[in-house]
Amino acid sequence: MCLTPPIPIAFSEPLSSPPRLTYALLGINGAVFVFFRVLIVAGMLGFVSTELPEKIVHWVGYIDSRRDPWTYLTASFCHVEFLHLLGNLLFLWMFGSYVEDRLGLWPYGFLVLGGALFGSIGHSVSLEMTHAVADMQKPAIGASDIVAAILGAHLILNPGLETKFFSVLIWIPFRVIPLTWSMPAIFYIPCWIAMESYSAYSVGSSAGVAHAAHLGGVAYGVVFGIACRLLPKTGWAAKRRIREEEERALRLAETEYANFQDALSKGAAEFALHLFRREERGQPPLPVTPTEKLTLAHQLRERGEHFVAAKLYREMLADESNPEFRLEAGLRLAEITLDREHDIEGAKRLLRVLHQRYKAHPGYPEVHALIERVKRAERNLFKRPS
Repeated sequence: MCLTPPIPIAFSEPLSSPPRLTYALLGINGAVFVFFRVLIVAGMLGFVSTELPEKIVHWVGYIDSRRDPWTYLTASFCHVEFLHLLGNLLFLWMFGSYVEDRLGLWPYGFLVLGGALFGSIGHSVSLEMTHAVADMQKPAIGASDIVAAILGAHLILNPGLETKFFSVLIWIPFRVIPLTWSMPAIFYIPCWIAMESYSAYSVGSSAGVAHAAHLGGVAYGVVFGIACRLLPKTGWAAKRRIREEEERALRLAETEYANFQDALSKGAAEFALHLFRREERGQPPLPVTPTEKLTLAHQLRERGEHFVAAKLYREMLADESNPEFRLEAGLRLAEITLDREHDIEGAKRLLRVLHQRYKAHPGYPEVHALIERVKRAERNLFKRPS
């Protein structure tokens, strides 16, 4: 019986934007691999020297005994074996996409560069400690150090994000059982780090895998992730803080809007008004419909809150997008202006506007009736006592 290595296939949350830099890294690694394949085929056909691919690997790969400056970066984009490339690109695509989504383009770019650098440094430190002279002459290549840095940052930035894995359990003989399960980063990545630490201690790089480079990359990724969480001026911290504030504000607005509608349906105008006035508390306005706003104003007017109701009516009267509601708001505001504020001139100005705009409207008779009331009030005001 044996279990194939788990393969990440999905995450529990969607991405908020396309991971452009991750796609670029995938493309670069794939293009370099194809380039080496073409050189190998060209060598077999006699167009180039069969030793050319190996010479290029020795030039771009990180060799500890030489430590050429450019190889700290170029080694991480070079693969000559297909399975090595496939594994790295899969993890780069799955985990890199989410880390880039959380960090943004530039911080993620620094994470990638630092992962390549510290992966090479970790490899050198391991060779110095183990005195592996033969391995100091061999080129170390592959994006594993970058992937390790991404995993380290992912552990800090997205510890609870569920990753869905696929694996195959093979029973001898002739039975294959596909398995899928989900696991958060806080459980999966520490297990991977422990396995890499054990491998680096027990076999080093003698098995052809630079485990210490993985540890160097993941250590950098963890530190980078902690810095992004703690430093207030980092782009990720600001972006994360804004996102969290927006999410909290949205949840609060949804809850308060539901409470507003409930209060309005029960006639609790004072509480509905408190929720409606959230802009005065520095919060975004509720998505109140014109009908709900008009209902709130009517309820406040019925409860004697004429000044507050008049304010709402004026807001609706200034909204050019809802002519039907403007007429109703204008009529009620005219009544308050005439009956409660005793401002005959103000009522006349308001009714003059309604008369001009709604003369052909079916609701005009109510406008005309109010105009007659204003005229009677004006006559009574100047009527001399007998």
